[in-house]
Amino acid sequence: MANGELEVSGKNRIELELAERPSHIKVSFVDDEVLVPCNPGSVDELEWELIERENKNKKHRNNKNKRFFLQISWRVHSERTIVWHVRY
Repeated sequence: MANGELEVSGKNRIELELAERPSHIKVSFVDDEVLVPCNPGSVDELEWELIERENKNKKHRNNKNKRFFLQISWRVHSERTIVWHVRY
């Protein structure tokens, strides 16, 4: 199991390398039920994706030929906290 928190603002993304292929992933804002923003029409966005890449290191090619990354993207109008949980 792996987990963490990200303090975010603006628009950006991050990739987190995972130990192996996960069986379950959950990504959400800490305070998912946010009060109505001062600027109606502004909506915070959060997306995630599991990315799989070939391991280019020849030494490990036979043992571990795949690497896994959790990519988290956000677009927020104020500071927010994102939590992520990965189960293997």
